[in-house]
Amino acid sequence: MTTVYPTGTNSTSDSSKSFNILDYLDKLTPGKEKGKYICPVCKGHNLSIESKTGKYKCFSGDCAPADIREAIRPLAEFLADRAPGKKVHRSRSAATAPKKVVNHATIPAGLKLLKLAAPAIGPVPHKPDYFP
Repeated sequence: MTTVYPTGTNSTSDSSKSFNILDYLDKLTPGKEKGKYICPVCKGHNLSIESKTGKYKCFSGDCAPADIREAIRPLAEFLADRAPGKKVHRSRSAATAPKKVVNHATIPAGLKLLKLAAPAIGPVPHKPDYFP
């Protein structure tokens, strides 16, 4: 979930002004379950973060997303980093999962494979006459 900080302009589509919690997972303390962290606002162990989309919600104290953002990265620090002339660093490595490599099994030499004499024909589906 990408959240936009208010800057006094109406250009909310500018991605350089957005907040992505996946970039700040190193500032959070992991909980006991996967995808759960300790909430920086209420100190509850039920801050849930989706690793693919970045959506987050505190289920222990029902904290507002704005409060969670402010606790992780204060607005003054955010705006100071977005000053003109500064380069924006974005880390998306946590959001992208590595592709799985599939190793196909090889057939040993001299092994005979069985084939059907004709293509397999299964039962033909039909529509019942009566529906209860």
